[in-house]
Amino acid sequence: MKRVITLLSITLLLMLFLISPLYAQLVIQEDGVTVGGFANTLNLTGNVSVSGSTAVKTVNIGSGAGAIEVLSVTSDTVTTAESGKRFIYDNSAHQDDDTDVTLPTAADGLIYHFTDGGMGGGFKDIIINPINTDRIVFLNLDAGDKIQSPGVTGSTVTLIGEAGFWYIGEMGSSVWEDGGA
Repeated sequence: MKRVITLLSITLLLMLFLISPLYAQLVIQEDGVTVGGFANTLNLTGNVSVSGSTAVKTVNIGSGAGAIEVLSVTSDTVTTAESGKRFIYDNSAHQDDDTDVTLPTAADGLIYHFTDGGMGGGFKDIIINPINTDRIVFLNLDAGDKIQSPGVTGSTVTLIGEAGFWYIGEMGSSVWEDGGA
């Protein structure tokens, strides 16, 4: 079972780095034995968890800033404690539905990375919702307006918070669009 979970983790990590605009090469190890080799090292004996059911699949790698979470959900509310995390939304369990993501109140120093995993083949959108008084500084959006992925696998956006505002730090693969109010 440990080997199956390790292989699943390795597969998800490889998929992550194939769709990520910031490609990083890794050495993947299991209990100190190299499974694949590149430039840097990632040892999967640390803080790695895999959980799921047919409706929700989650892979957490690490914790706090820099952690990666792969989810298959139709809605998600991110918290201030998750600042720095990379969220990858996989629609394999809900190919006919978009994923609605609700942001916390914008505050100085908050940062989130979102990626459209598109693993189910339905290529549905990620819709990111700020609270009504916060404004995503992009195009001509008003306070409370959403942004929406173009529904293309690998589409990414990084949001950086400041009191009352979310700034786009980077946008990769495809341009996100106005998701309306």
